[in-house]
Amino acid sequence: MSGVTEKVRDAAAMPAFVHDLRAFAADPAAGEATRETGDAWFAARRVLPYDGPVAVSVMTLEGSGEVTLGFDEFVFVIAGTLTIAADTTREIAADTGAMLPQGLAFGWTAAAGTQAAVVRYLGAGGGADHVVPIDLAATLNPSNPPAADVLTSDVPSCRSHTDYVTPNGEFMCGVWDSTPYARRAIDYRHAELMHLLAGSVTFEDDHGNAATFRRGDLFVMLPGARCSWLSTEDCAKLWVIYRAAA
Repeated sequence: MSGVTEKVRDAAAMPAFVHDLRAFAADPAAGEATRETGDAWFAARRVLPYDGPVAVSVMTLEGSGEVTLGFDEFVFVIAGTLTIAADTTREIAADTGAMLPQGLAFGWTAAAGTQAAVVRYLGAGGGADHVVPIDLAATLNPSNPPAADVLTSDVPSCRSHTDYVTPNGEFMCGVWDSTPYARRAIDYRHAELMHLLAGSVTFEDDHGNAATFRRGDLFVMLPGARCSWLSTEDCAKLWVIYRAAA
């Protein structure tokens, strides 16, 4: 994200390790107003204060515009409807999202009051040449559970599907589900946006600060967070992850 004005204030009352993006979007005074100019796709953003390999922002759009992306951007529609016209025309409805890869030129149209969250990857993207929507109906395949040394419960059964990944393997998105499990607090060395599709999960840090998210919630963890995970029912999520290449 290019230069920003001074910080106004953070989004309301959440533990420091997690950011509730619906609350952030709903508070017009939250975050940093971007100095990006030109098309509203860039100029209508408020940025979550963070200096790292991804930039997380929200934007309120209506009308239309045309842009070319200099970075990979994952867009998640919080409210309203967003239509992207590139290789084909795709409508992104509320509560879902799509990856828009670096170099993509497209036109956009938004219904009045459309709000969206954006995760921009500041590294080398371009893992596709077209819009890549999240496939919520994808077949999920078995995936690795959390490491045994961090679990405080039985080993869960996990499944996932990846819709998009950059050539360097650092930035990706998809869908995941799991049976219930608990793990101790760990340090997050990656950034992850999560939208819960089913179930609930409680995160707690070493100081007893806790946050519980349920189906429909949208939130992000950034590198430097430290917290545990507790899910007492099956859960599923849409995910967007930055993880540094080994």
